[in-house]
Amino acid sequence: MPDRLLGSETPALSLTPDSRTQLSRSPLLVPSHASDDASSLNDDLSVLSRNRDQIRDSMSMRRSSFDSTFNSFSTTMHTQKHGLDYSPLVDNSIYEIVMNTRFKRWLRHPTTEDIPPVVLSKNDIKDKWDKDINQYRDDIKDEYRVYQSTNNISKLNRMEQMRSIDHDKTALGLQNTKAKAFEEIPEFYFDKEFKLDHPNFFRMLLRDFEFDANQLLNDDDKVRNDSYEELQGRLAFYLDTVEGLLVSEISKSIQSFFDALEDVDKIRENATETINELDSAAEALERINGDKISKRIEMIKDLIRRKNVEKLQQGILQVKLAKEKCEECKEIYQEEKLQECLKLVKAVENLINGDNDDPTVNDWTSQWPYKLTNISSFSSLQGIIDMLNNLKVDIGGSYSLSLVTVLLEDLRTYSKSQSKNDTIIKLQSRKDKNKPHLKIDETFRKQIKENLIQLIDCDQLVPAVKLYEDKFIAELKSVIKVNLPHERQTPEESKDGSKPTAANGSRLSKLIQEQSSQEFQSMLVNIFTSEIELLKRLTRHQKMLLDISLSELPTTAEQSDKMIIDLDIRKSVNEGIRIVQLRMGKIISVRRDITCTLRFDHFLQFYEICMLFMRECESISGEFLTKYLSDVLNLQIDTYLKSLQNLNIRVLKQKIDVERWTPFIVEPELQKDVNDIVSCIDIDPSNWTRFIELNKPSPLDETKDEKQSSTGHKKSVVLGDKTFVASEALILAIKMIKTLLVLASNFPSQYARHCERQLSDVLKFFNTKAIESISSSLTDRLSTKTDKNLNIMAESLDCLAEITLLLQGYFQRTLGSKTDKYENIWKQLQQSSEKLFQTNNIPPPV
Repeated sequence: MPDRLLGSETPALSLTPDSRTQLSRSPLLVPSHASDDASSLNDDLSVLSRNRDQIRDSMSMRRSSFDSTFNSFSTTMHTQKHGLDYSPLVDNSIYEIVMNTRFKRWLRHPTTEDIPPVVLSKNDIKDKWDKDINQYRDDIKDEYRVYQSTNNISKLNRMEQMRSIDHDKTALGLQNTKAKAFEEIPEFYFDKEFKLDHPNFFRMLLRDFEFDANQLLNDDDKVRNDSYEELQGRLAFYLDTVEGLLVSEISKSIQSFFDALEDVDKIRENATETINELDSAAEALERINGDKISKRIEMIKDLIRRKNVEKLQQGILQVKLAKEKCEECKEIYQEEKLQECLKLVKAVENLINGDNDDPTVNDWTSQWPYKLTNISSFSSLQGIIDMLNNLKVDIGGSYSLSLVTVLLEDLRTYSKSQSKNDTIIKLQSRKDKNKPHLKIDETFRKQIKENLIQLIDCDQLVPAVKLYEDKFIAELKSVIKVNLPHERQTPEESKDGSKPTAANGSRLSKLIQEQSSQEFQSMLVNIFTSEIELLKRLTRHQKMLLDISLSELPTTAEQSDKMIIDLDIRKSVNEGIRIVQLRMGKIISVRRDITCTLRFDHFLQFYEICMLFMRECESISGEFLTKYLSDVLNLQIDTYLKSLQNLNIRVLKQKIDVERWTPFIVEPELQKDVNDIVSCIDIDPSNWTRFIELNKPSPLDETKDEKQSSTGHKKSVVLGDKTFVASEALILAIKMIKTLLVLASNFPSQYARHCERQLSDVLKFFNTKAIESISSSLTDRLSTKTDKNLNIMAESLDCLAEITLLLQGYFQRTLGSKTDKYENIWKQLQQSSEKLFQTNNIPPPV
């Protein structure tokens, strides 16, 4: 049983006076854990110095604690006696209320009626309580002083050594006695779940020594008190047994603990002596070595001074060598040995910067004892540094000019090698199988690579690229300048052989306006084709420069990224495109009114070359750079169509006013135009697309040549399977219709709709004006006599009615136009034709 108590499951208890009292009041006889600190051990040892009477006094304290325990138990028993359910706590406890141990059928939370009131005891405190406390403090003062003196383990060390022998004998006998008493303690006291106030454990306690629990509820006070004392005595016996055994077990290890304390004191004393000896030794060593160290420090300082003087002398030699090599650089540059001079300049810069990795610098300073120093901050070397920078700039300027000259020469050579007609064919067909602008000669590529390396060596790559960008933009401008009209030379100036001079702004505008349509058209074609070829070649230059920087130049990854940015000329190419478009837009604007008077085929050629240029610019740049030229062209088309509409109405009015409505000869070319109008309902005629071909003569010019060789003799228009007698006004209207259809087929859809509206206006005006020309008021039957052939007029109106149906099919196919307006026009023409036939009493043609 003692082994079980002192095992791992039941650690030792600390038995201070307070802890003993606490233990006596606890429902557990054996606590789960006890504090092992020094204070509890001191308290345990203090118990050993007390006599048995003090231990007995503690039993009196336990009685009071057991009284409260049994009072609780008696209350429980009293509750059971009256037939109430068991509650582990007293009446009115939180547990009893919440768990409803009395089984009250509550539907809601309990009220004050369900919870019996608890009568609290009065706080009876004497009036002179402070005097009683002071008296008690004076009574225990001496005992507390003894406790303080004996509670120190180091002071009790000697006393315990003297009493160790007697104490061991006494403890041995006491242990045997306690062991026997310990065996009498019931087994359930060692249960981990043991609780004295638990009814099950209490019943086991009562069964253990055959105690009648009913006596605790006896009405006789004496019987009840005797029962309390009997039960309390038995429990006190158990507690004293455990306590005595614990004290004896703890006493076994006291001597070893005191021995350990003595060893600690000895170690502390030895450590203090050792530290003092070390301090003395350190002072002695410091005195002994002080003189030697001081001498060595002075020697080191002398060595440092000597090295500093040597380094200063080497620095002076470094400055002298830099000046000598700088003069050598100037001499080599004057001999125009640029590459050799540049290499020497780089070596001198590395010498000034203290670069020890440069092989040339190492050859110059191989006999010097120390590494080179960076002397670039010396004010005396500022003139040399500036001179070296100037030499690099001059050398870089020469290399820049060489690079720019080679690239510009390639641009001009390529532009001259491309014919205007070939460029136009490629632009209009949108096919360029050979792509000559992408071909680069290997010698040319090698030369560019060498120039780039030279520019990188002299840090002039960025200025060189910027210079080239400025030059090719100037080249793009010069193409426009060369093709613009110039002041005509006087006879005296021609004899002198001087070149034509460029005109100022106002004079240049006048010269452009004085150009013929053919001259202006030729100028636009020359400028646009030349600019396109130059721009294409520039894109190849851009790709070539980037390819060389990525694949052939010896640079690091970081330098390569920076070089790609420096060599990318795309922004400048786009800027050149923008400038050319702005200038050409201004030039076109100068002739806006003149261009409105062009024949429709000439205007289509003007429109085509402008559109080809804008489309190619967008293809080269990959973006729409400016709207200026596009806006100028759109405004020019709007103005031209309005002017054409006014011209058509005016000419048609004049023709109908003088028309006698007699048969008129139909030329073969007109019949071809009629055939094209018939076929346009299914497909655009091939003749209409020929009007925008820039490398071939206009179909109208070819028609003039054919007229000289052959003339027509027919006086009727064949429209499909129908034949109509032609009048001069009808032929004019057919030409206008054909012109608007050609424009609609070659213009974008927004302008094609404008042409459609003009066609409607022409047909309506023809009908209205024809009827007005024979009578001021048109009635159901015309009775006015006239010398005009109304039958031919009716034939013309029928012919236009048939053409109206063809126009309906064409615009429905191309633009998806609605058919209502064409049906209305057709009805108007038919009604006018029927009235004319009825006037002459001639049946209309079948």
